[in-house]
Amino acid sequence: MISSSDSSWTKRDKASVLEYVEPVLHRFLFREALPNLEVPLKNLTGLTDEELNHLKTVHFLLSDEVAKLLIELPKILRNLSHSTHKELVESRGIIRGRVDWNMTFKERYSQGFNDPSLFICQPSTKIYDLPENQLLNFILWKIRSLSEKIDLKISEELLDAKEWNNWQDNIVTRYLKVKKISKNVYFQQISLPRSIKPKTIQKAYRHRNQSYDKVAACYELYEKLFIINDQKVLRELIEIQTLKPFNDDKLFEIYVLIKLLDFLDNHSGELRLGLLKPDLDYTAKYISEKMNICIFYQKTPSDLKNSSKYKSIFNFYDLKVRVRSPDIILRIQTNENEYYQIIEVKRTKKKSYIVDSVYKVLGYINDFQESLESTPNPKGVLVVWDGVKINDFNKALKESVLILKDKNMERGFKKIIGLNTINV
Repeated sequence: MISSSDSSWTKRDKASVLEYVEPVLHRFLFREALPNLEVPLKNLTGLTDEELNHLKTVHFLLSDEVAKLLIELPKILRNLSHSTHKELVESRGIIRGRVDWNMTFKERYSQGFNDPSLFICQPSTKIYDLPENQLLNFILWKIRSLSEKIDLKISEELLDAKEWNNWQDNIVTRYLKVKKISKNVYFQQISLPRSIKPKTIQKAYRHRNQSYDKVAACYELYEKLFIINDQKVLRELIEIQTLKPFNDDKLFEIYVLIKLLDFLDNHSGELRLGLLKPDLDYTAKYISEKMNICIFYQKTPSDLKNSSKYKSIFNFYDLKVRVRSPDIILRIQTNENEYYQIIEVKRTKKKSYIVDSVYKVLGYINDFQESLESTPNPKGVLVVWDGVKINDFNKALKESVLILKDKNMERGFKKIIGLNTINV
């Protein structure tokens, strides 16, 4: 199949698309992104406490403070802070540590000089259970526990990876490094405190081993985010590492999704939008007096999954294949009807690829035919960047597939959703 990554966009086109989606990208937590975009945020309203906590977790684990600590960890372990404790030990035949000859002779004299194998030694014992190491143990434990709260696919192969495909791979890699280092025998001798005192932070900053600065800095970021709950720090952190879709095709998908959500938000009704992440039942919901719309992005509702023709065929032949999912699915509920609307997104203006993409939409329509019986034409929508013209919109709406482009997207949404019946 022809790739959609053609010369559909100029630099100006891409910049315009990115500028449009930037205000919402702090909500975008799908795998297909990397934290490499700086975006000034006005606020973090519209998110629940649970969603804000998830956002804190993600950005803390991706922070420079965590990254710098992981770089310093080998240096810290090579010169782990310790104190030395000496004690006098009576030993026979085996010398343990430095011999205290004065005490040895005194002890031999008291026993009649009959035992030349007797020695009084001063063995040195290294003690690692110090405040700065407790701080290190605490923050490593927090990095592990926070990582485990995120639904990540963990592969040990990522441990030695030099590059990562997405932000989740980055977090998994850091998690695996911390997990591996935490198994070091030293940590069996270091207690895990319930809380950290300010003087412990000061001691870490003043430590002669400057690597402990990274431990203190990492903890301070954790404290500001999760204990003090400093929204300003969270906002500043997100601003410098917003997750950006790492290819133009994915960016265009997000652009179409946000265009659709903005279109709904501009009509009388309520748009409920939290974080954009894959484990949600639905991505967003629009509620009004006449209509409710559930928006699914990169996820197939159970009704469509259960009615899939292809799934039945694959099961018959014992082929382990997931149900293919259109980019966006709408479940539209009105007072009279309930139906699904399929939207496929392709960043292209090449007619040959548009033709291939129409076949793909027709494939979805056939696959989910049972669930789309009550859906009026068009049952499927293909959104492209450019390359098509609609001379008669009303006639186009009677076809099973409607092709929209960037310049008439909003008009198309109004027609297929029927929001022209709602007072704006």
